[in-house]
Amino acid sequence: MSDIVRPTYRLKEQTLMTIAKEGWTNYLLNNDYFLSFSPYYTKAFGEQQLNIIDEIGEKFFSVETEKNDLVHALKSSTINVCRNWQLLKRYVQSAYPKRFHASKLKAAGKLNYFDAYRYNFESLTTLIDDSTIFLAAYKSLLTLDNNMPPTFAEEYFECCDTFKHLHIQYLEVKKMEKENKYEKIKHLNKVYKTLAEMFNDAKRIFIKNKELQSLFTFRQQIQ
Repeated sequence: MSDIVRPTYRLKEQTLMTIAKEGWTNYLLNNDYFLSFSPYYTKAFGEQQLNIIDEIGEKFFSVETEKNDLVHALKSSTINVCRNWQLLKRYVQSAYPKRFHASKLKAAGKLNYFDAYRYNFESLTTLIDDSTIFLAAYKSLLTLDNNMPPTFAEEYFECCDTFKHLHIQYLEVKKMEKENKYEKIKHLNKVYKTLAEMFNDAKRIFIKNKELQSLFTFRQQIQ
């Protein structure tokens, strides 16, 4: 596990990335002023900082985007599974006398349904495991007298498999995000430090030009 690293920046990570990108872009547009102030401030230095920001975005923030996309897909898949489970519930209630409804629906995962419906992915996984075992065991009985369409079981298994595949991907991405957490903070601390130093110098460089000076502050760009 990576050593714990605390952020030195007091703004959202994505906001820092946006400000840094804009800050170094403005630096390149006004590089002559910076180079006159110090030979340290070359054009190559600004380009290097932009490349570092792009590399951080690709390595760390693409994982966050992938996780958000997977959450969206999982929620859509959850709705699909829950709708089909409600159909299964109807077929069970039609196939069995009322006195058996509670025990059969419990075996089919009912106890996990309400949490699953509220996007608790662990509860939905348990519901899927219970309901698919139940459906496989009682498929023949449930389809008697055209009670349940013969195609329903395969359709149900398919929508459950879709969710489980997405959930596995989601857990893998979450694990990757957790493992990268402190490494990401370490890189962002460096981005913040270098950017803050450049902004502080810009205050002196543009002390008589408030318009340009305003391009090199955290406060102005956060608003």
